[in-house]
Amino acid sequence: MTTIVKVQAHCNEKTEVRVTKTGYEPITLLDGQETEVTVEDDRLVRIQEIPRSTVAADDPEPSSGGEEEGSSGTGDAAVGEAQETATA
Repeated sequence: MTTIVKVQAHCNEKTEVRVTKTGYEPITLLDGQETEVTVEDDRLVRIQEIPRSTVAADDPEPSSGGEEEGSSGTGDAAVGEAQETATA
């Protein structure tokens, strides 16, 4: 079984959204960006709004972390955790 989590970032210029999936590098999103994360087996997805890092402030492109295929790197609006059973 597979679950797809869609994340759309809606935050100010001092905030970024970090999407972390167990076993993968985090994805960083800025306001207006979004991504989809596929969750399977015992993977955990954590979505956090955090203070924007200096590196992210200089880089308008999201860091994909090589995690998800088809990730548009645009946004995360929710803060929470989801554990689902059943991509990378």
